[in-house]
Amino acid sequence: MMNSMTGFATVSGEAKGYRFCLEARSFNHRFFEFKCRLPVMLNGLEYALEEMAGKYFERGKIELVITVESEPETIELKWSKPAAKAYLKIFRQMQKQLGIAGKIDLPLLISQKDVILSEARRWGKESPPELEKLFRRGFEALAEARRREGLKLESDLAERLSRIEQFWGKIRAGRECFIEEAKSRLQKRVGQLLGECTALEPGRLEQEVAILASRSDIAEELDRIQSHFRQFRKEMGQAGAKGKKLDFLTQEMNREFNTIGAKGQNAELAQIVIEAKTELERIRQQLQNIE
Repeated sequence: MMNSMTGFATVSGEAKGYRFCLEARSFNHRFFEFKCRLPVMLNGLEYALEEMAGKYFERGKIELVITVESEPETIELKWSKPAAKAYLKIFRQMQKQLGIAGKIDLPLLISQKDVILSEARRWGKESPPELEKLFRRGFEALAEARRREGLKLESDLAERLSRIEQFWGKIRAGRECFIEEAKSRLQKRVGQLLGECTALEPGRLEQEVAILASRSDIAEELDRIQSHFRQFRKEMGQAGAKGKKLDFLTQEMNREFNTIGAKGQNAELAQIVIEAKTELERIRQQLQNIE
């Protein structure tokens, strides 16, 4: 089964009265890359999320955005005694050293950062288990979206490969004709160059022409392409990432068709090769989306 590297998924869930929305997107990438944007109470979970994502995806750029959709009706607030004492100490030092009079009161202290703490700001790595379920649901939904897209790509690739196999069949069926045509062209060209020369041994000209014509034989290229067909279909049915392997096989097939076109020097053959290479190029474009 094939997996696409592109996909989108969104899930929602609750934890400690907060409702979260998780959006996961996946894009093409040569390797695995993970980025996330989290609300304040989840800071510190980036590495754990990346590790979790790596268990679901082998390739692709994964972007995760988690937002708070709603908060509980009542929020428990706490205060940090160490922070308050530190602010009070530094304020008194400033008054003494700068000679500034003034009242250091409670409103001044509670207006300072990290003196008043909400429960959410203290989650960190000790997030509730409901969040882990939300994360897994998000990654599973994204993986399913990539699988669905992968099925479409697999169907398209199989169809295009069948077309290329038809072009290959046409070339193979006309192979003997292409060889005879090449032999005929060589005989004609050599005859023109020799003119009335009769110095060659009897049969020598035919022998040399036959040797040159054999170099135009495309049997080996056709056999290698057929082998690539089998490997391509086998790889399509394997589990795991396969985009790079299929891209390599596609390049090899393209190279063999190039060789066939160069050897053939035949208008009909050239047209078939062009059509086959066009389908191969479309396959290569699609493979950029395959994990």
